[in-house]
Formats: sequence, structure tokens, C-alpha cells
Amino acid sequence: MTAQLYTARHVASAAVHYTATLGLLATTALVAPVWAIGAAAVLVGGLSYIGIKSQKKVFEENLLQHPDVSVVSPNLGKIAKELYAASGLTATDFPIYDFRIDEKKIADKPEGVRKALREQFNSMADVHNAAAMNLGKPIIMISKPLLALLNDAEEKAVLAHEFAHAAAKHQHLSLPQKLLGAGITLANGLTRFAAFLSAGWVGVPVAIATGIGTTLAAARWGGKWDLLKKPDQQLSMPERLEKTKAGQKIKVVGAIGTTVAVSLFNPLYPFFYVATKAVSAATKVVAGTFSRSNEYQADRGAVELGASPLALITALRKMKTVQEESLKEAFGTLPKSGFLSTAWKNATSTHPTIPRRAERLADIARKKGFTDAQIDAAVNGNVAVGPEHRMAPALIEKMLAR
Repeated sequence: MTAQLYTARHVASAAVHYTATLGLLATTALVAPVWAIGAAAVLVGGLSYIGIKSQKKVFEENLLQHPDVSVVSPNLGKIAKELYAASGLTATDFPIYDFRIDEKKIADKPEGVRKALREQFNSMADVHNAAAMNLGKPIIMISKPLLALLNDAEEKAVLAHEFAHAAAKHQHLSLPQKLLGAGITLANGLTRFAAFLSAGWVGVPVAIATGIGTTLAAARWGGKWDLLKKPDQQLSMPERLEKTKAGQKIKVVGAIGTTVAVSLFNPLYPFFYVATKAVSAATKVVAGTFSRSNEYQADRGAVELGASPLALITALRKMKTVQEESLKEAFGTLPKSGFLSTAWKNATSTHPTIPRRAERLADIARKKGFTDAQIDAAVNGNVAVGPEHRMAPALIEKMLAR
């Protein structure tokens, strides 16, 4: 089944992204010292090995499996059976999990461990989300709120997307690129830090003091001092968002002050700073575009597994509508981002925007014989989302805090 999920376009995409990553690795080798590359390889390789060995065990031994029949999804077992048959996956190896911890599975663990597991997973269980997670063999997951939001056709489409990820072995395809990208980013970070330390015993304290001074000055002159001093508990949701954005801008000013100060002691520091930051940024862009390519492939794969492309469109639109309405309820209006921050977010995002996915799914639907009227209804028609599906403001508050 895996071969059927790949096209020449997807194979070419993988080749291009791996070539770009190797090019960034070669660029890093021109800037970073050998010790930085070696240290990054050891750290990333070691931590990844530990993560791969432990993560699957953490998921399978602690997470709650969805029943075949429930109030929120009376036909989940039937839908899953169809997808197992179409994908070649098995229910034994790929059960469908909730994001929530199974209290029975963790009953014998120490309270501290149980608390940590709940904090790590249960907040994700309250969000409308589905995933094929894990560094090794994927764990297929879908949240209870998402099951409650979708009708059967939409539920099958969303699950088929995750089954396609697993059947196409996207985790195996993307893991080497992720490891290379992490190593490149870490090697450049270590190089930048070494260049900073080269300012010496006098230059480093001066640079740190300058960075702190410019940060405080920017906070005061920018009129955000009082806002930044207030604890989050005393702020409304819009004020918290404003505080976060102000903090990000002030952090940039502080970094500029630090860079200028270090440059007085090491004139080459601006070169190392710009070069390493540029390579790290390019690495994030390549990782983002590769991930988005896999998402497009999983959308197509979902249709190959028997899902309706129009049902996947309406499911995505429902998820987007819930998010927007929940944010409006929490903030009073939808928070807006600037042009540059939006462009950067789109360039590095792991998922394409929903309008872009809907556009590609509409093309697939035309090839499958759906009429223009059916496609237009899915892309532009009203999607019914009741207020009971909105995320609670307290949940959005937690997400903002993270």
C-alpha cells in the first residue's frame, strides 16, 4: 500500500528537501568549528536515541484507547475497520488512542509521575486535534472533542489522513532530515555562543550588561514597562497577548544591544551571528516545507484510502471555525499578527493553511468526479458548529502560557 501513496512528485519533494538540508550542513561546516559539529552530532544523536526508545513505551503504556462504540463516536470501530483494510495496517499494531491518560494504566505509578503525565497529555486531549505521533512507529491519535465535532464521513477523512501518514511511513522518511536539521541548528548555536565568549573576560560582562540595559530601556521608552511587570494572573487575555508581543520585540532590542557590545571586542562576531542565524532560519524553513509536503501527501493518501475529499475539507473548516470562534470569545476579537510574523509563521509551519489544503483537495475531488456545485458547497458553504464545541477560555489561557 505504501507505494500507492507515493507519486513522483512526492519522491522529488523528499529528494529536494534532503539535498537542501545537506547543503545547509555543508554551509555549517564552513562556519562552525569541528568541535561544534561533533558536539551537536553526539548530543542530537544521543538524545534522539533515548527519545525513540522511550517515547513509544510512554504512549502505549499510558494513553487511553478509544472504544469502538461511544457516545461521541458510535461508528468509530466500523470506520477504523475500513481504514485498516484499505491501508494494510492492523488494529493490534495501530490502535486508535485518545490524547488523554488512562488512569487505570497509571494507577500503580507514583503520584508525581501520574501528575506529570496528566499535565503533559490531558491538556492536548481538550483540543480538537488528531495526529500520527512518535519518533519510531507512529501512534494514531484523535481527541474526543474532535470526534464529537465531526460527522462519520468527516471522522473517516481525518482518521484516513493519519492512517496515510502511518502507512506512508512519514516518520521514517522525515526522521533523518529532522535529526540533521537539529544538528545543524545546535552546531550553529554553539558556534554563535563560542564567538560570544571570545569577547573575553571584559567583553562578555559588558555585553550582558548592555543587553540588559537596552532591554530595560526599550521596555520603559516603549511604554510597556507597567504591563511587563504585572503578573499574568492580573491581566486579561488581550493584555496577556499584548505582553507576549511586547516581550518579543523588546527581546530583539536587547539582542541588538548585546551584539553591538560584543562587536567592540570581537569585530567578527556580527558575521558569525548573522551567518549562524541565517542557516538556522533556513533550516526551519526547509523543515517546514518538507512537513507541509507530507501533509499534502497524507491528504491525497486519505482519499486513496477511501475518504471523501469534500468531507476532509469540511472537517478542516470546522476545526478552523471552532478555533476562530473560541478565540473571539476569549479575546473579544480575533488576534491579529503583523505581515512579517505571519509570513514567517507560514514559511516555518508544519501544516499548510486550510485554504491551501482545501484548494488541493478540491482539485482531487474534481478528478474523482465530484461536481463544481458539490465542491463549492464544501469549500464555501456554511459549516455547522454549535457553541458547545468551543474551547473554554481557561484552555486557551493554558495554551497561551505554553
